[in-house]
Amino acid sequence: MKIRFLRLAYLCALASLPSFAGSWSGWLVDSKCYVNLETNRNDMPSYVNWDVSGAIRYCSPYSKTKSLAIVQQDQSFFKLDPAGNKRVRELLSNTSHKSLYLATVKGNLSAHVIGVQDISIAKQPRR
Repeated sequence: MKIRFLRLAYLCALASLPSFAGSWSGWLVDSKCYVNLETNRNDMPSYVNWDVSGAIRYCSPYSKTKSLAIVQQDQSFFKLDPAGNKRVRELLSNTSHKSLYLATVKGNLSAHVIGVQDISIAKQPRR
C-alpha cells in the first residue's frame, strides 16, 4: 500500500513539471509573421546580423491578426494560447493599423505556449 502511494505521489509530481506559472513581458507580435522571419533568418550565414526591432515593427499586430506571441528583450519567443489570442483581439478591436504594443502576460507556460490568465497591453508610439 505504501509503495502505491509513493508511486502516485511521484507521478503527480512529474505531471506538474511541464507547466510553469509565471509572468512574461515583451513586444506583442503576429506569431505567423515572426516565425516566417525567424525561418528565413536561419537560412542566412551566421555572420549576418538580424534586426530584431525591425522584425517586431514589421510583425506588429492589428485587429485582424489571428495568432499572437510575445517577444522578450532577450529575443525569446512565446506564443499565446487560443483564449489569450481572443482576449488580445478584443483589446485590439479598435485599431485599424499596425502599432507597437508592450504586453505583460501572466499564466502557465507549456511547450513555448503561454496559457493566458491575465494580460495587460500598453500601446507604444511608432517611431
